[in-house]
Amino acid sequence: MANWVRHTKPSFVSEVLEFARQDDVISFAGGQTLDVRLCMTEETKEAYETVLNESAKDILRYSQSEGEEELRRAIATVLTEEWCPTHKDDVVVTNGSQQALDLIAKAFLRPGDVIAIESPTGLGAISAFTPYHPLFVAVPCDEEGMLVSHLEQVLRQHRPRFVYLMSTFHNPTGRTMGLERRKRIVGLCKAAGVPIVEHNSYEGLGFHEHSLPTLRSLSDEVIYVGSLSKTLSPGLRIGWIVGKGPVREAVKLGIQATCQGISVLNQRAAAKLLLHPNYKAHVGSLVAAYAERMDALLQAVRTELPEGCTWRSPAGGPNLWLRLPEGVSALDLLSLSMEKNTVFLPGRPFYIEEHPESEQTLRLNVTNASSERIMEGIARMGESLRQLLGVPHPVLTRS
Repeated sequence: MANWVRHTKPSFVSEVLEFARQDDVISFAGGQTLDVRLCMTEETKEAYETVLNESAKDILRYSQSEGEEELRRAIATVLTEEWCPTHKDDVVVTNGSQQALDLIAKAFLRPGDVIAIESPTGLGAISAFTPYHPLFVAVPCDEEGMLVSHLEQVLRQHRPRFVYLMSTFHNPTGRTMGLERRKRIVGLCKAAGVPIVEHNSYEGLGFHEHSLPTLRSLSDEVIYVGSLSKTLSPGLRIGWIVGKGPVREAVKLGIQATCQGISVLNQRAAAKLLLHPNYKAHVGSLVAAYAERMDALLQAVRTELPEGCTWRSPAGGPNLWLRLPEGVSALDLLSLSMEKNTVFLPGRPFYIEEHPESEQTLRLNVTNASSERIMEGIARMGESLRQLLGVPHPVLTRS
């Protein structure tokens, strides 16, 4: 087996996610599935039926390496409306954003090359980049993302192959980078000749009016990665890369070497859904549902968790990053919570370095649980946390 296979230990995260699939479990673990009540179910059926009726013979072929023109045009339209002006010829369609990250790594990385990456960062990026044997250099972050002074030092000392970051509704922390920080990071990387990979799968899911430009809109040298998994369905397996000509050509070569193209049927159906008259209303409903659930989650952590827990309310997306009291391990809390049929993802897998907060942090995701289930799940976690702390549950914390 390859070195990365032999040296990569199976992650307990997959076990947690499998446990979370059970109907009687309240899951804050992640968004691998969407709440079907929030999906465009009827419109999706209609889209597939229309594609099959209109072009049954045409969809039985291989797709173009860059993806179907109809879908690339639809993606460009949506991105342009989301502060990322895009032309269809800049877009390459991928099998979800996970394949997009893999293709970028395939195009850029040689063994030992440096990637500058946020701390903490998304599990998907760590998994996608690891097989290419990079050297990860963690850049410390605050509530707005990468600290400019630290990034400047990393660029100067290591000259990474690229900088990977999530500027909007970051996974796992939920933070959003401010405008001045965006401009400074783009300027620094451009001056250093180091590309940025901006991964924004939660773009468009802001709870309030969102008017921040993407990093891609500030420089066409930024490589932009997105997905329909968070707005339509992860089962569609539709993602994309937006980049300049040499990046697009390298990514197309990667697709030809890996899978010869994405399902034409799925691409055609996805294009119809993106251009459907109900799509914007659907995203609005999704945002309203996540905002309601996030409000319920914030209320629950305030009332059900003991003192010493800290968090920052996100401006959008489904994730809340929470820090436990000193001396409490998120893994120990997970173990007790699972006994009460409640799960979340502890912070440790989101760090690529030994970080002092890695054992005390956790991510809570509201993709699948109703507000009522959220309240009950956090109450169970509160009981487990008090058990670890040896603190009695206060009387009448719940109405």
